[in-house]
Amino acid sequence: MNLFLPAMLLSILSGTVQDGQESDMVEAALEPAVEQDLLVVELAPEFRDLIASAPGRTRLLLHLMDDGLEDVGAPMNGPSPFQMQPIASWSLGSETIRFMPDGDELRAGAPDLAHPASPSTFDGRFRAQVVVDFLDDDPGPGGRGDLHGPVVTVDLDRYRRDILVLQIDRTTPLPVATTPRKHLVKVERTSRFLPDRDDAPGIQRAWVVLPQGYHDIEHDRRFWPTIFLVPEEEAAGRVAEHIANLTERREVVNLLPKAIWVVLDPIGTHGHHHFIDSQVNGSPRRALVEELIPWLDIRFRTIAEPRARILFGEGAGARAALGLFADHEELFGKVWAISPNALGFDHLGVLDLYRMQNAFVNDDGRPRPAVRTPLGSERDLIHRTVRDEVMIANTLGPNGRSGTGWDAWRATFGRLGIGDPFPPWPFDLTTGSIDKLVAADWSQKDFLIQVRRNSGLAERLRRDARVVTGARNEWYGDGGVAALASILGIDPDLPESPVHVKPEQTSETTSPLGRMNAYGEIIKYLSNEGLQD
Repeated sequence: MNLFLPAMLLSILSGTVQDGQESDMVEAALEPAVEQDLLVVELAPEFRDLIASAPGRTRLLLHLMDDGLEDVGAPMNGPSPFQMQPIASWSLGSETIRFMPDGDELRAGAPDLAHPASPSTFDGRFRAQVVVDFLDDDPGPGGRGDLHGPVVTVDLDRYRRDILVLQIDRTTPLPVATTPRKHLVKVERTSRFLPDRDDAPGIQRAWVVLPQGYHDIEHDRRFWPTIFLVPEEEAAGRVAEHIANLTERREVVNLLPKAIWVVLDPIGTHGHHHFIDSQVNGSPRRALVEELIPWLDIRFRTIAEPRARILFGEGAGARAALGLFADHEELFGKVWAISPNALGFDHLGVLDLYRMQNAFVNDDGRPRPAVRTPLGSERDLIHRTVRDEVMIANTLGPNGRSGTGWDAWRATFGRLGIGDPFPPWPFDLTTGSIDKLVAADWSQKDFLIQVRRNSGLAERLRRDARVVTGARNEWYGDGGVAALASILGIDPDLPESPVHVKPEQTSETTSPLGRMNAYGEIIKYLSNEGLQD
């Protein structure tokens, strides 16, 4: 059966249209390995020695994309959360990988890992691309230093067992660099609190956007409030450049708070570190609080008072902003958080790691959803299940270097056991059975538990926080926000509430309007404090 039938037909065939949920996913079992090559990868001469010299720290990934999909980018940029894009991976030290004697190609048999199934089980026309992922560079395939090849259209037939012939002939280009300018300053500083990389000291990075008038010696204001912005997964430089561009446009400049914007880089060796100190990520929070902020107060004309320091974040950045606000009353006076995730592990999407027994299926055996598109007020199109999310992460990087949200959470909230190279999953990868000991470890960094136990923090949140999400959040993050409102004893349905869940809204629709509303609220707050012209 072609895996890319229309979503409604797939839902019927896979039996997942139940209780208002539809699915465009099909679960398939991994077929037994066949005793033949599945893939031939031709290697450009300049990369042969590099690839062959590092089999233990290198993975080969095959990305497939249905040829009928449009405007979704190259296969290597996936898998998209909203489209099924099969992937397979091999360690280059695997027994099913063979380097040919002349070094011009390698041959791969059955993959070590695949999702949703081995490519040998698929029928249809696909766009295919291979990536060589060096596991000690940026998290996830397609990062700095990785290699890949061109996109090739292939016809797959499970009965023919054709061998795919693809190429590795180019390095992954670096992202287009943000160019510093008069009002846009790049900050890179070594930190004793961050892990070394490539035998060099850990680096903390940020971009500073200076307000119009900062360099004007005749301007009425000499010292400025500071807005610390924590991005989601976007590159901090691109976010800072966007803000800098807005400050230079006359038609919108008055819609932005007049402040020094500090866009923090939240990406560590395993993804978003939420500015939470951990065994894997080092101490990014201490680096920010003890090193970067004091340096910023000296380097720039900031108002070094809590009332003049504001936190702002979206998604994972919103979770980071709330955590910083909670633990550092001496530094930050206000926080705005849009669509935060992972607030509590009893509301981790649809999961409750403390009370549920299985992360993959509910009590009647149906898969637990992870990513949805709402269809009206009561029906959801389910794009991924929790098991899908986990298997994709494990296929991309079984060592915790997938660059996905689950590996970022494990690195941030988990704890290393004796001899563990990476914090364990909070459930069994095969059965989904939740490990209550690991869940107990994660609970030490549970924001909702922190609020329940700290009445002073709860009062500060009621007074000085603004948290907004959509009730139809694509990743089910609305549950954690509603739980926060319940703990604080406030009604999340009221638009003026400090914690507001917008009816019928997704994160995609909440973010733009929420951002503009937040800017207006920040301007009003700063004006009331005498900090806005």
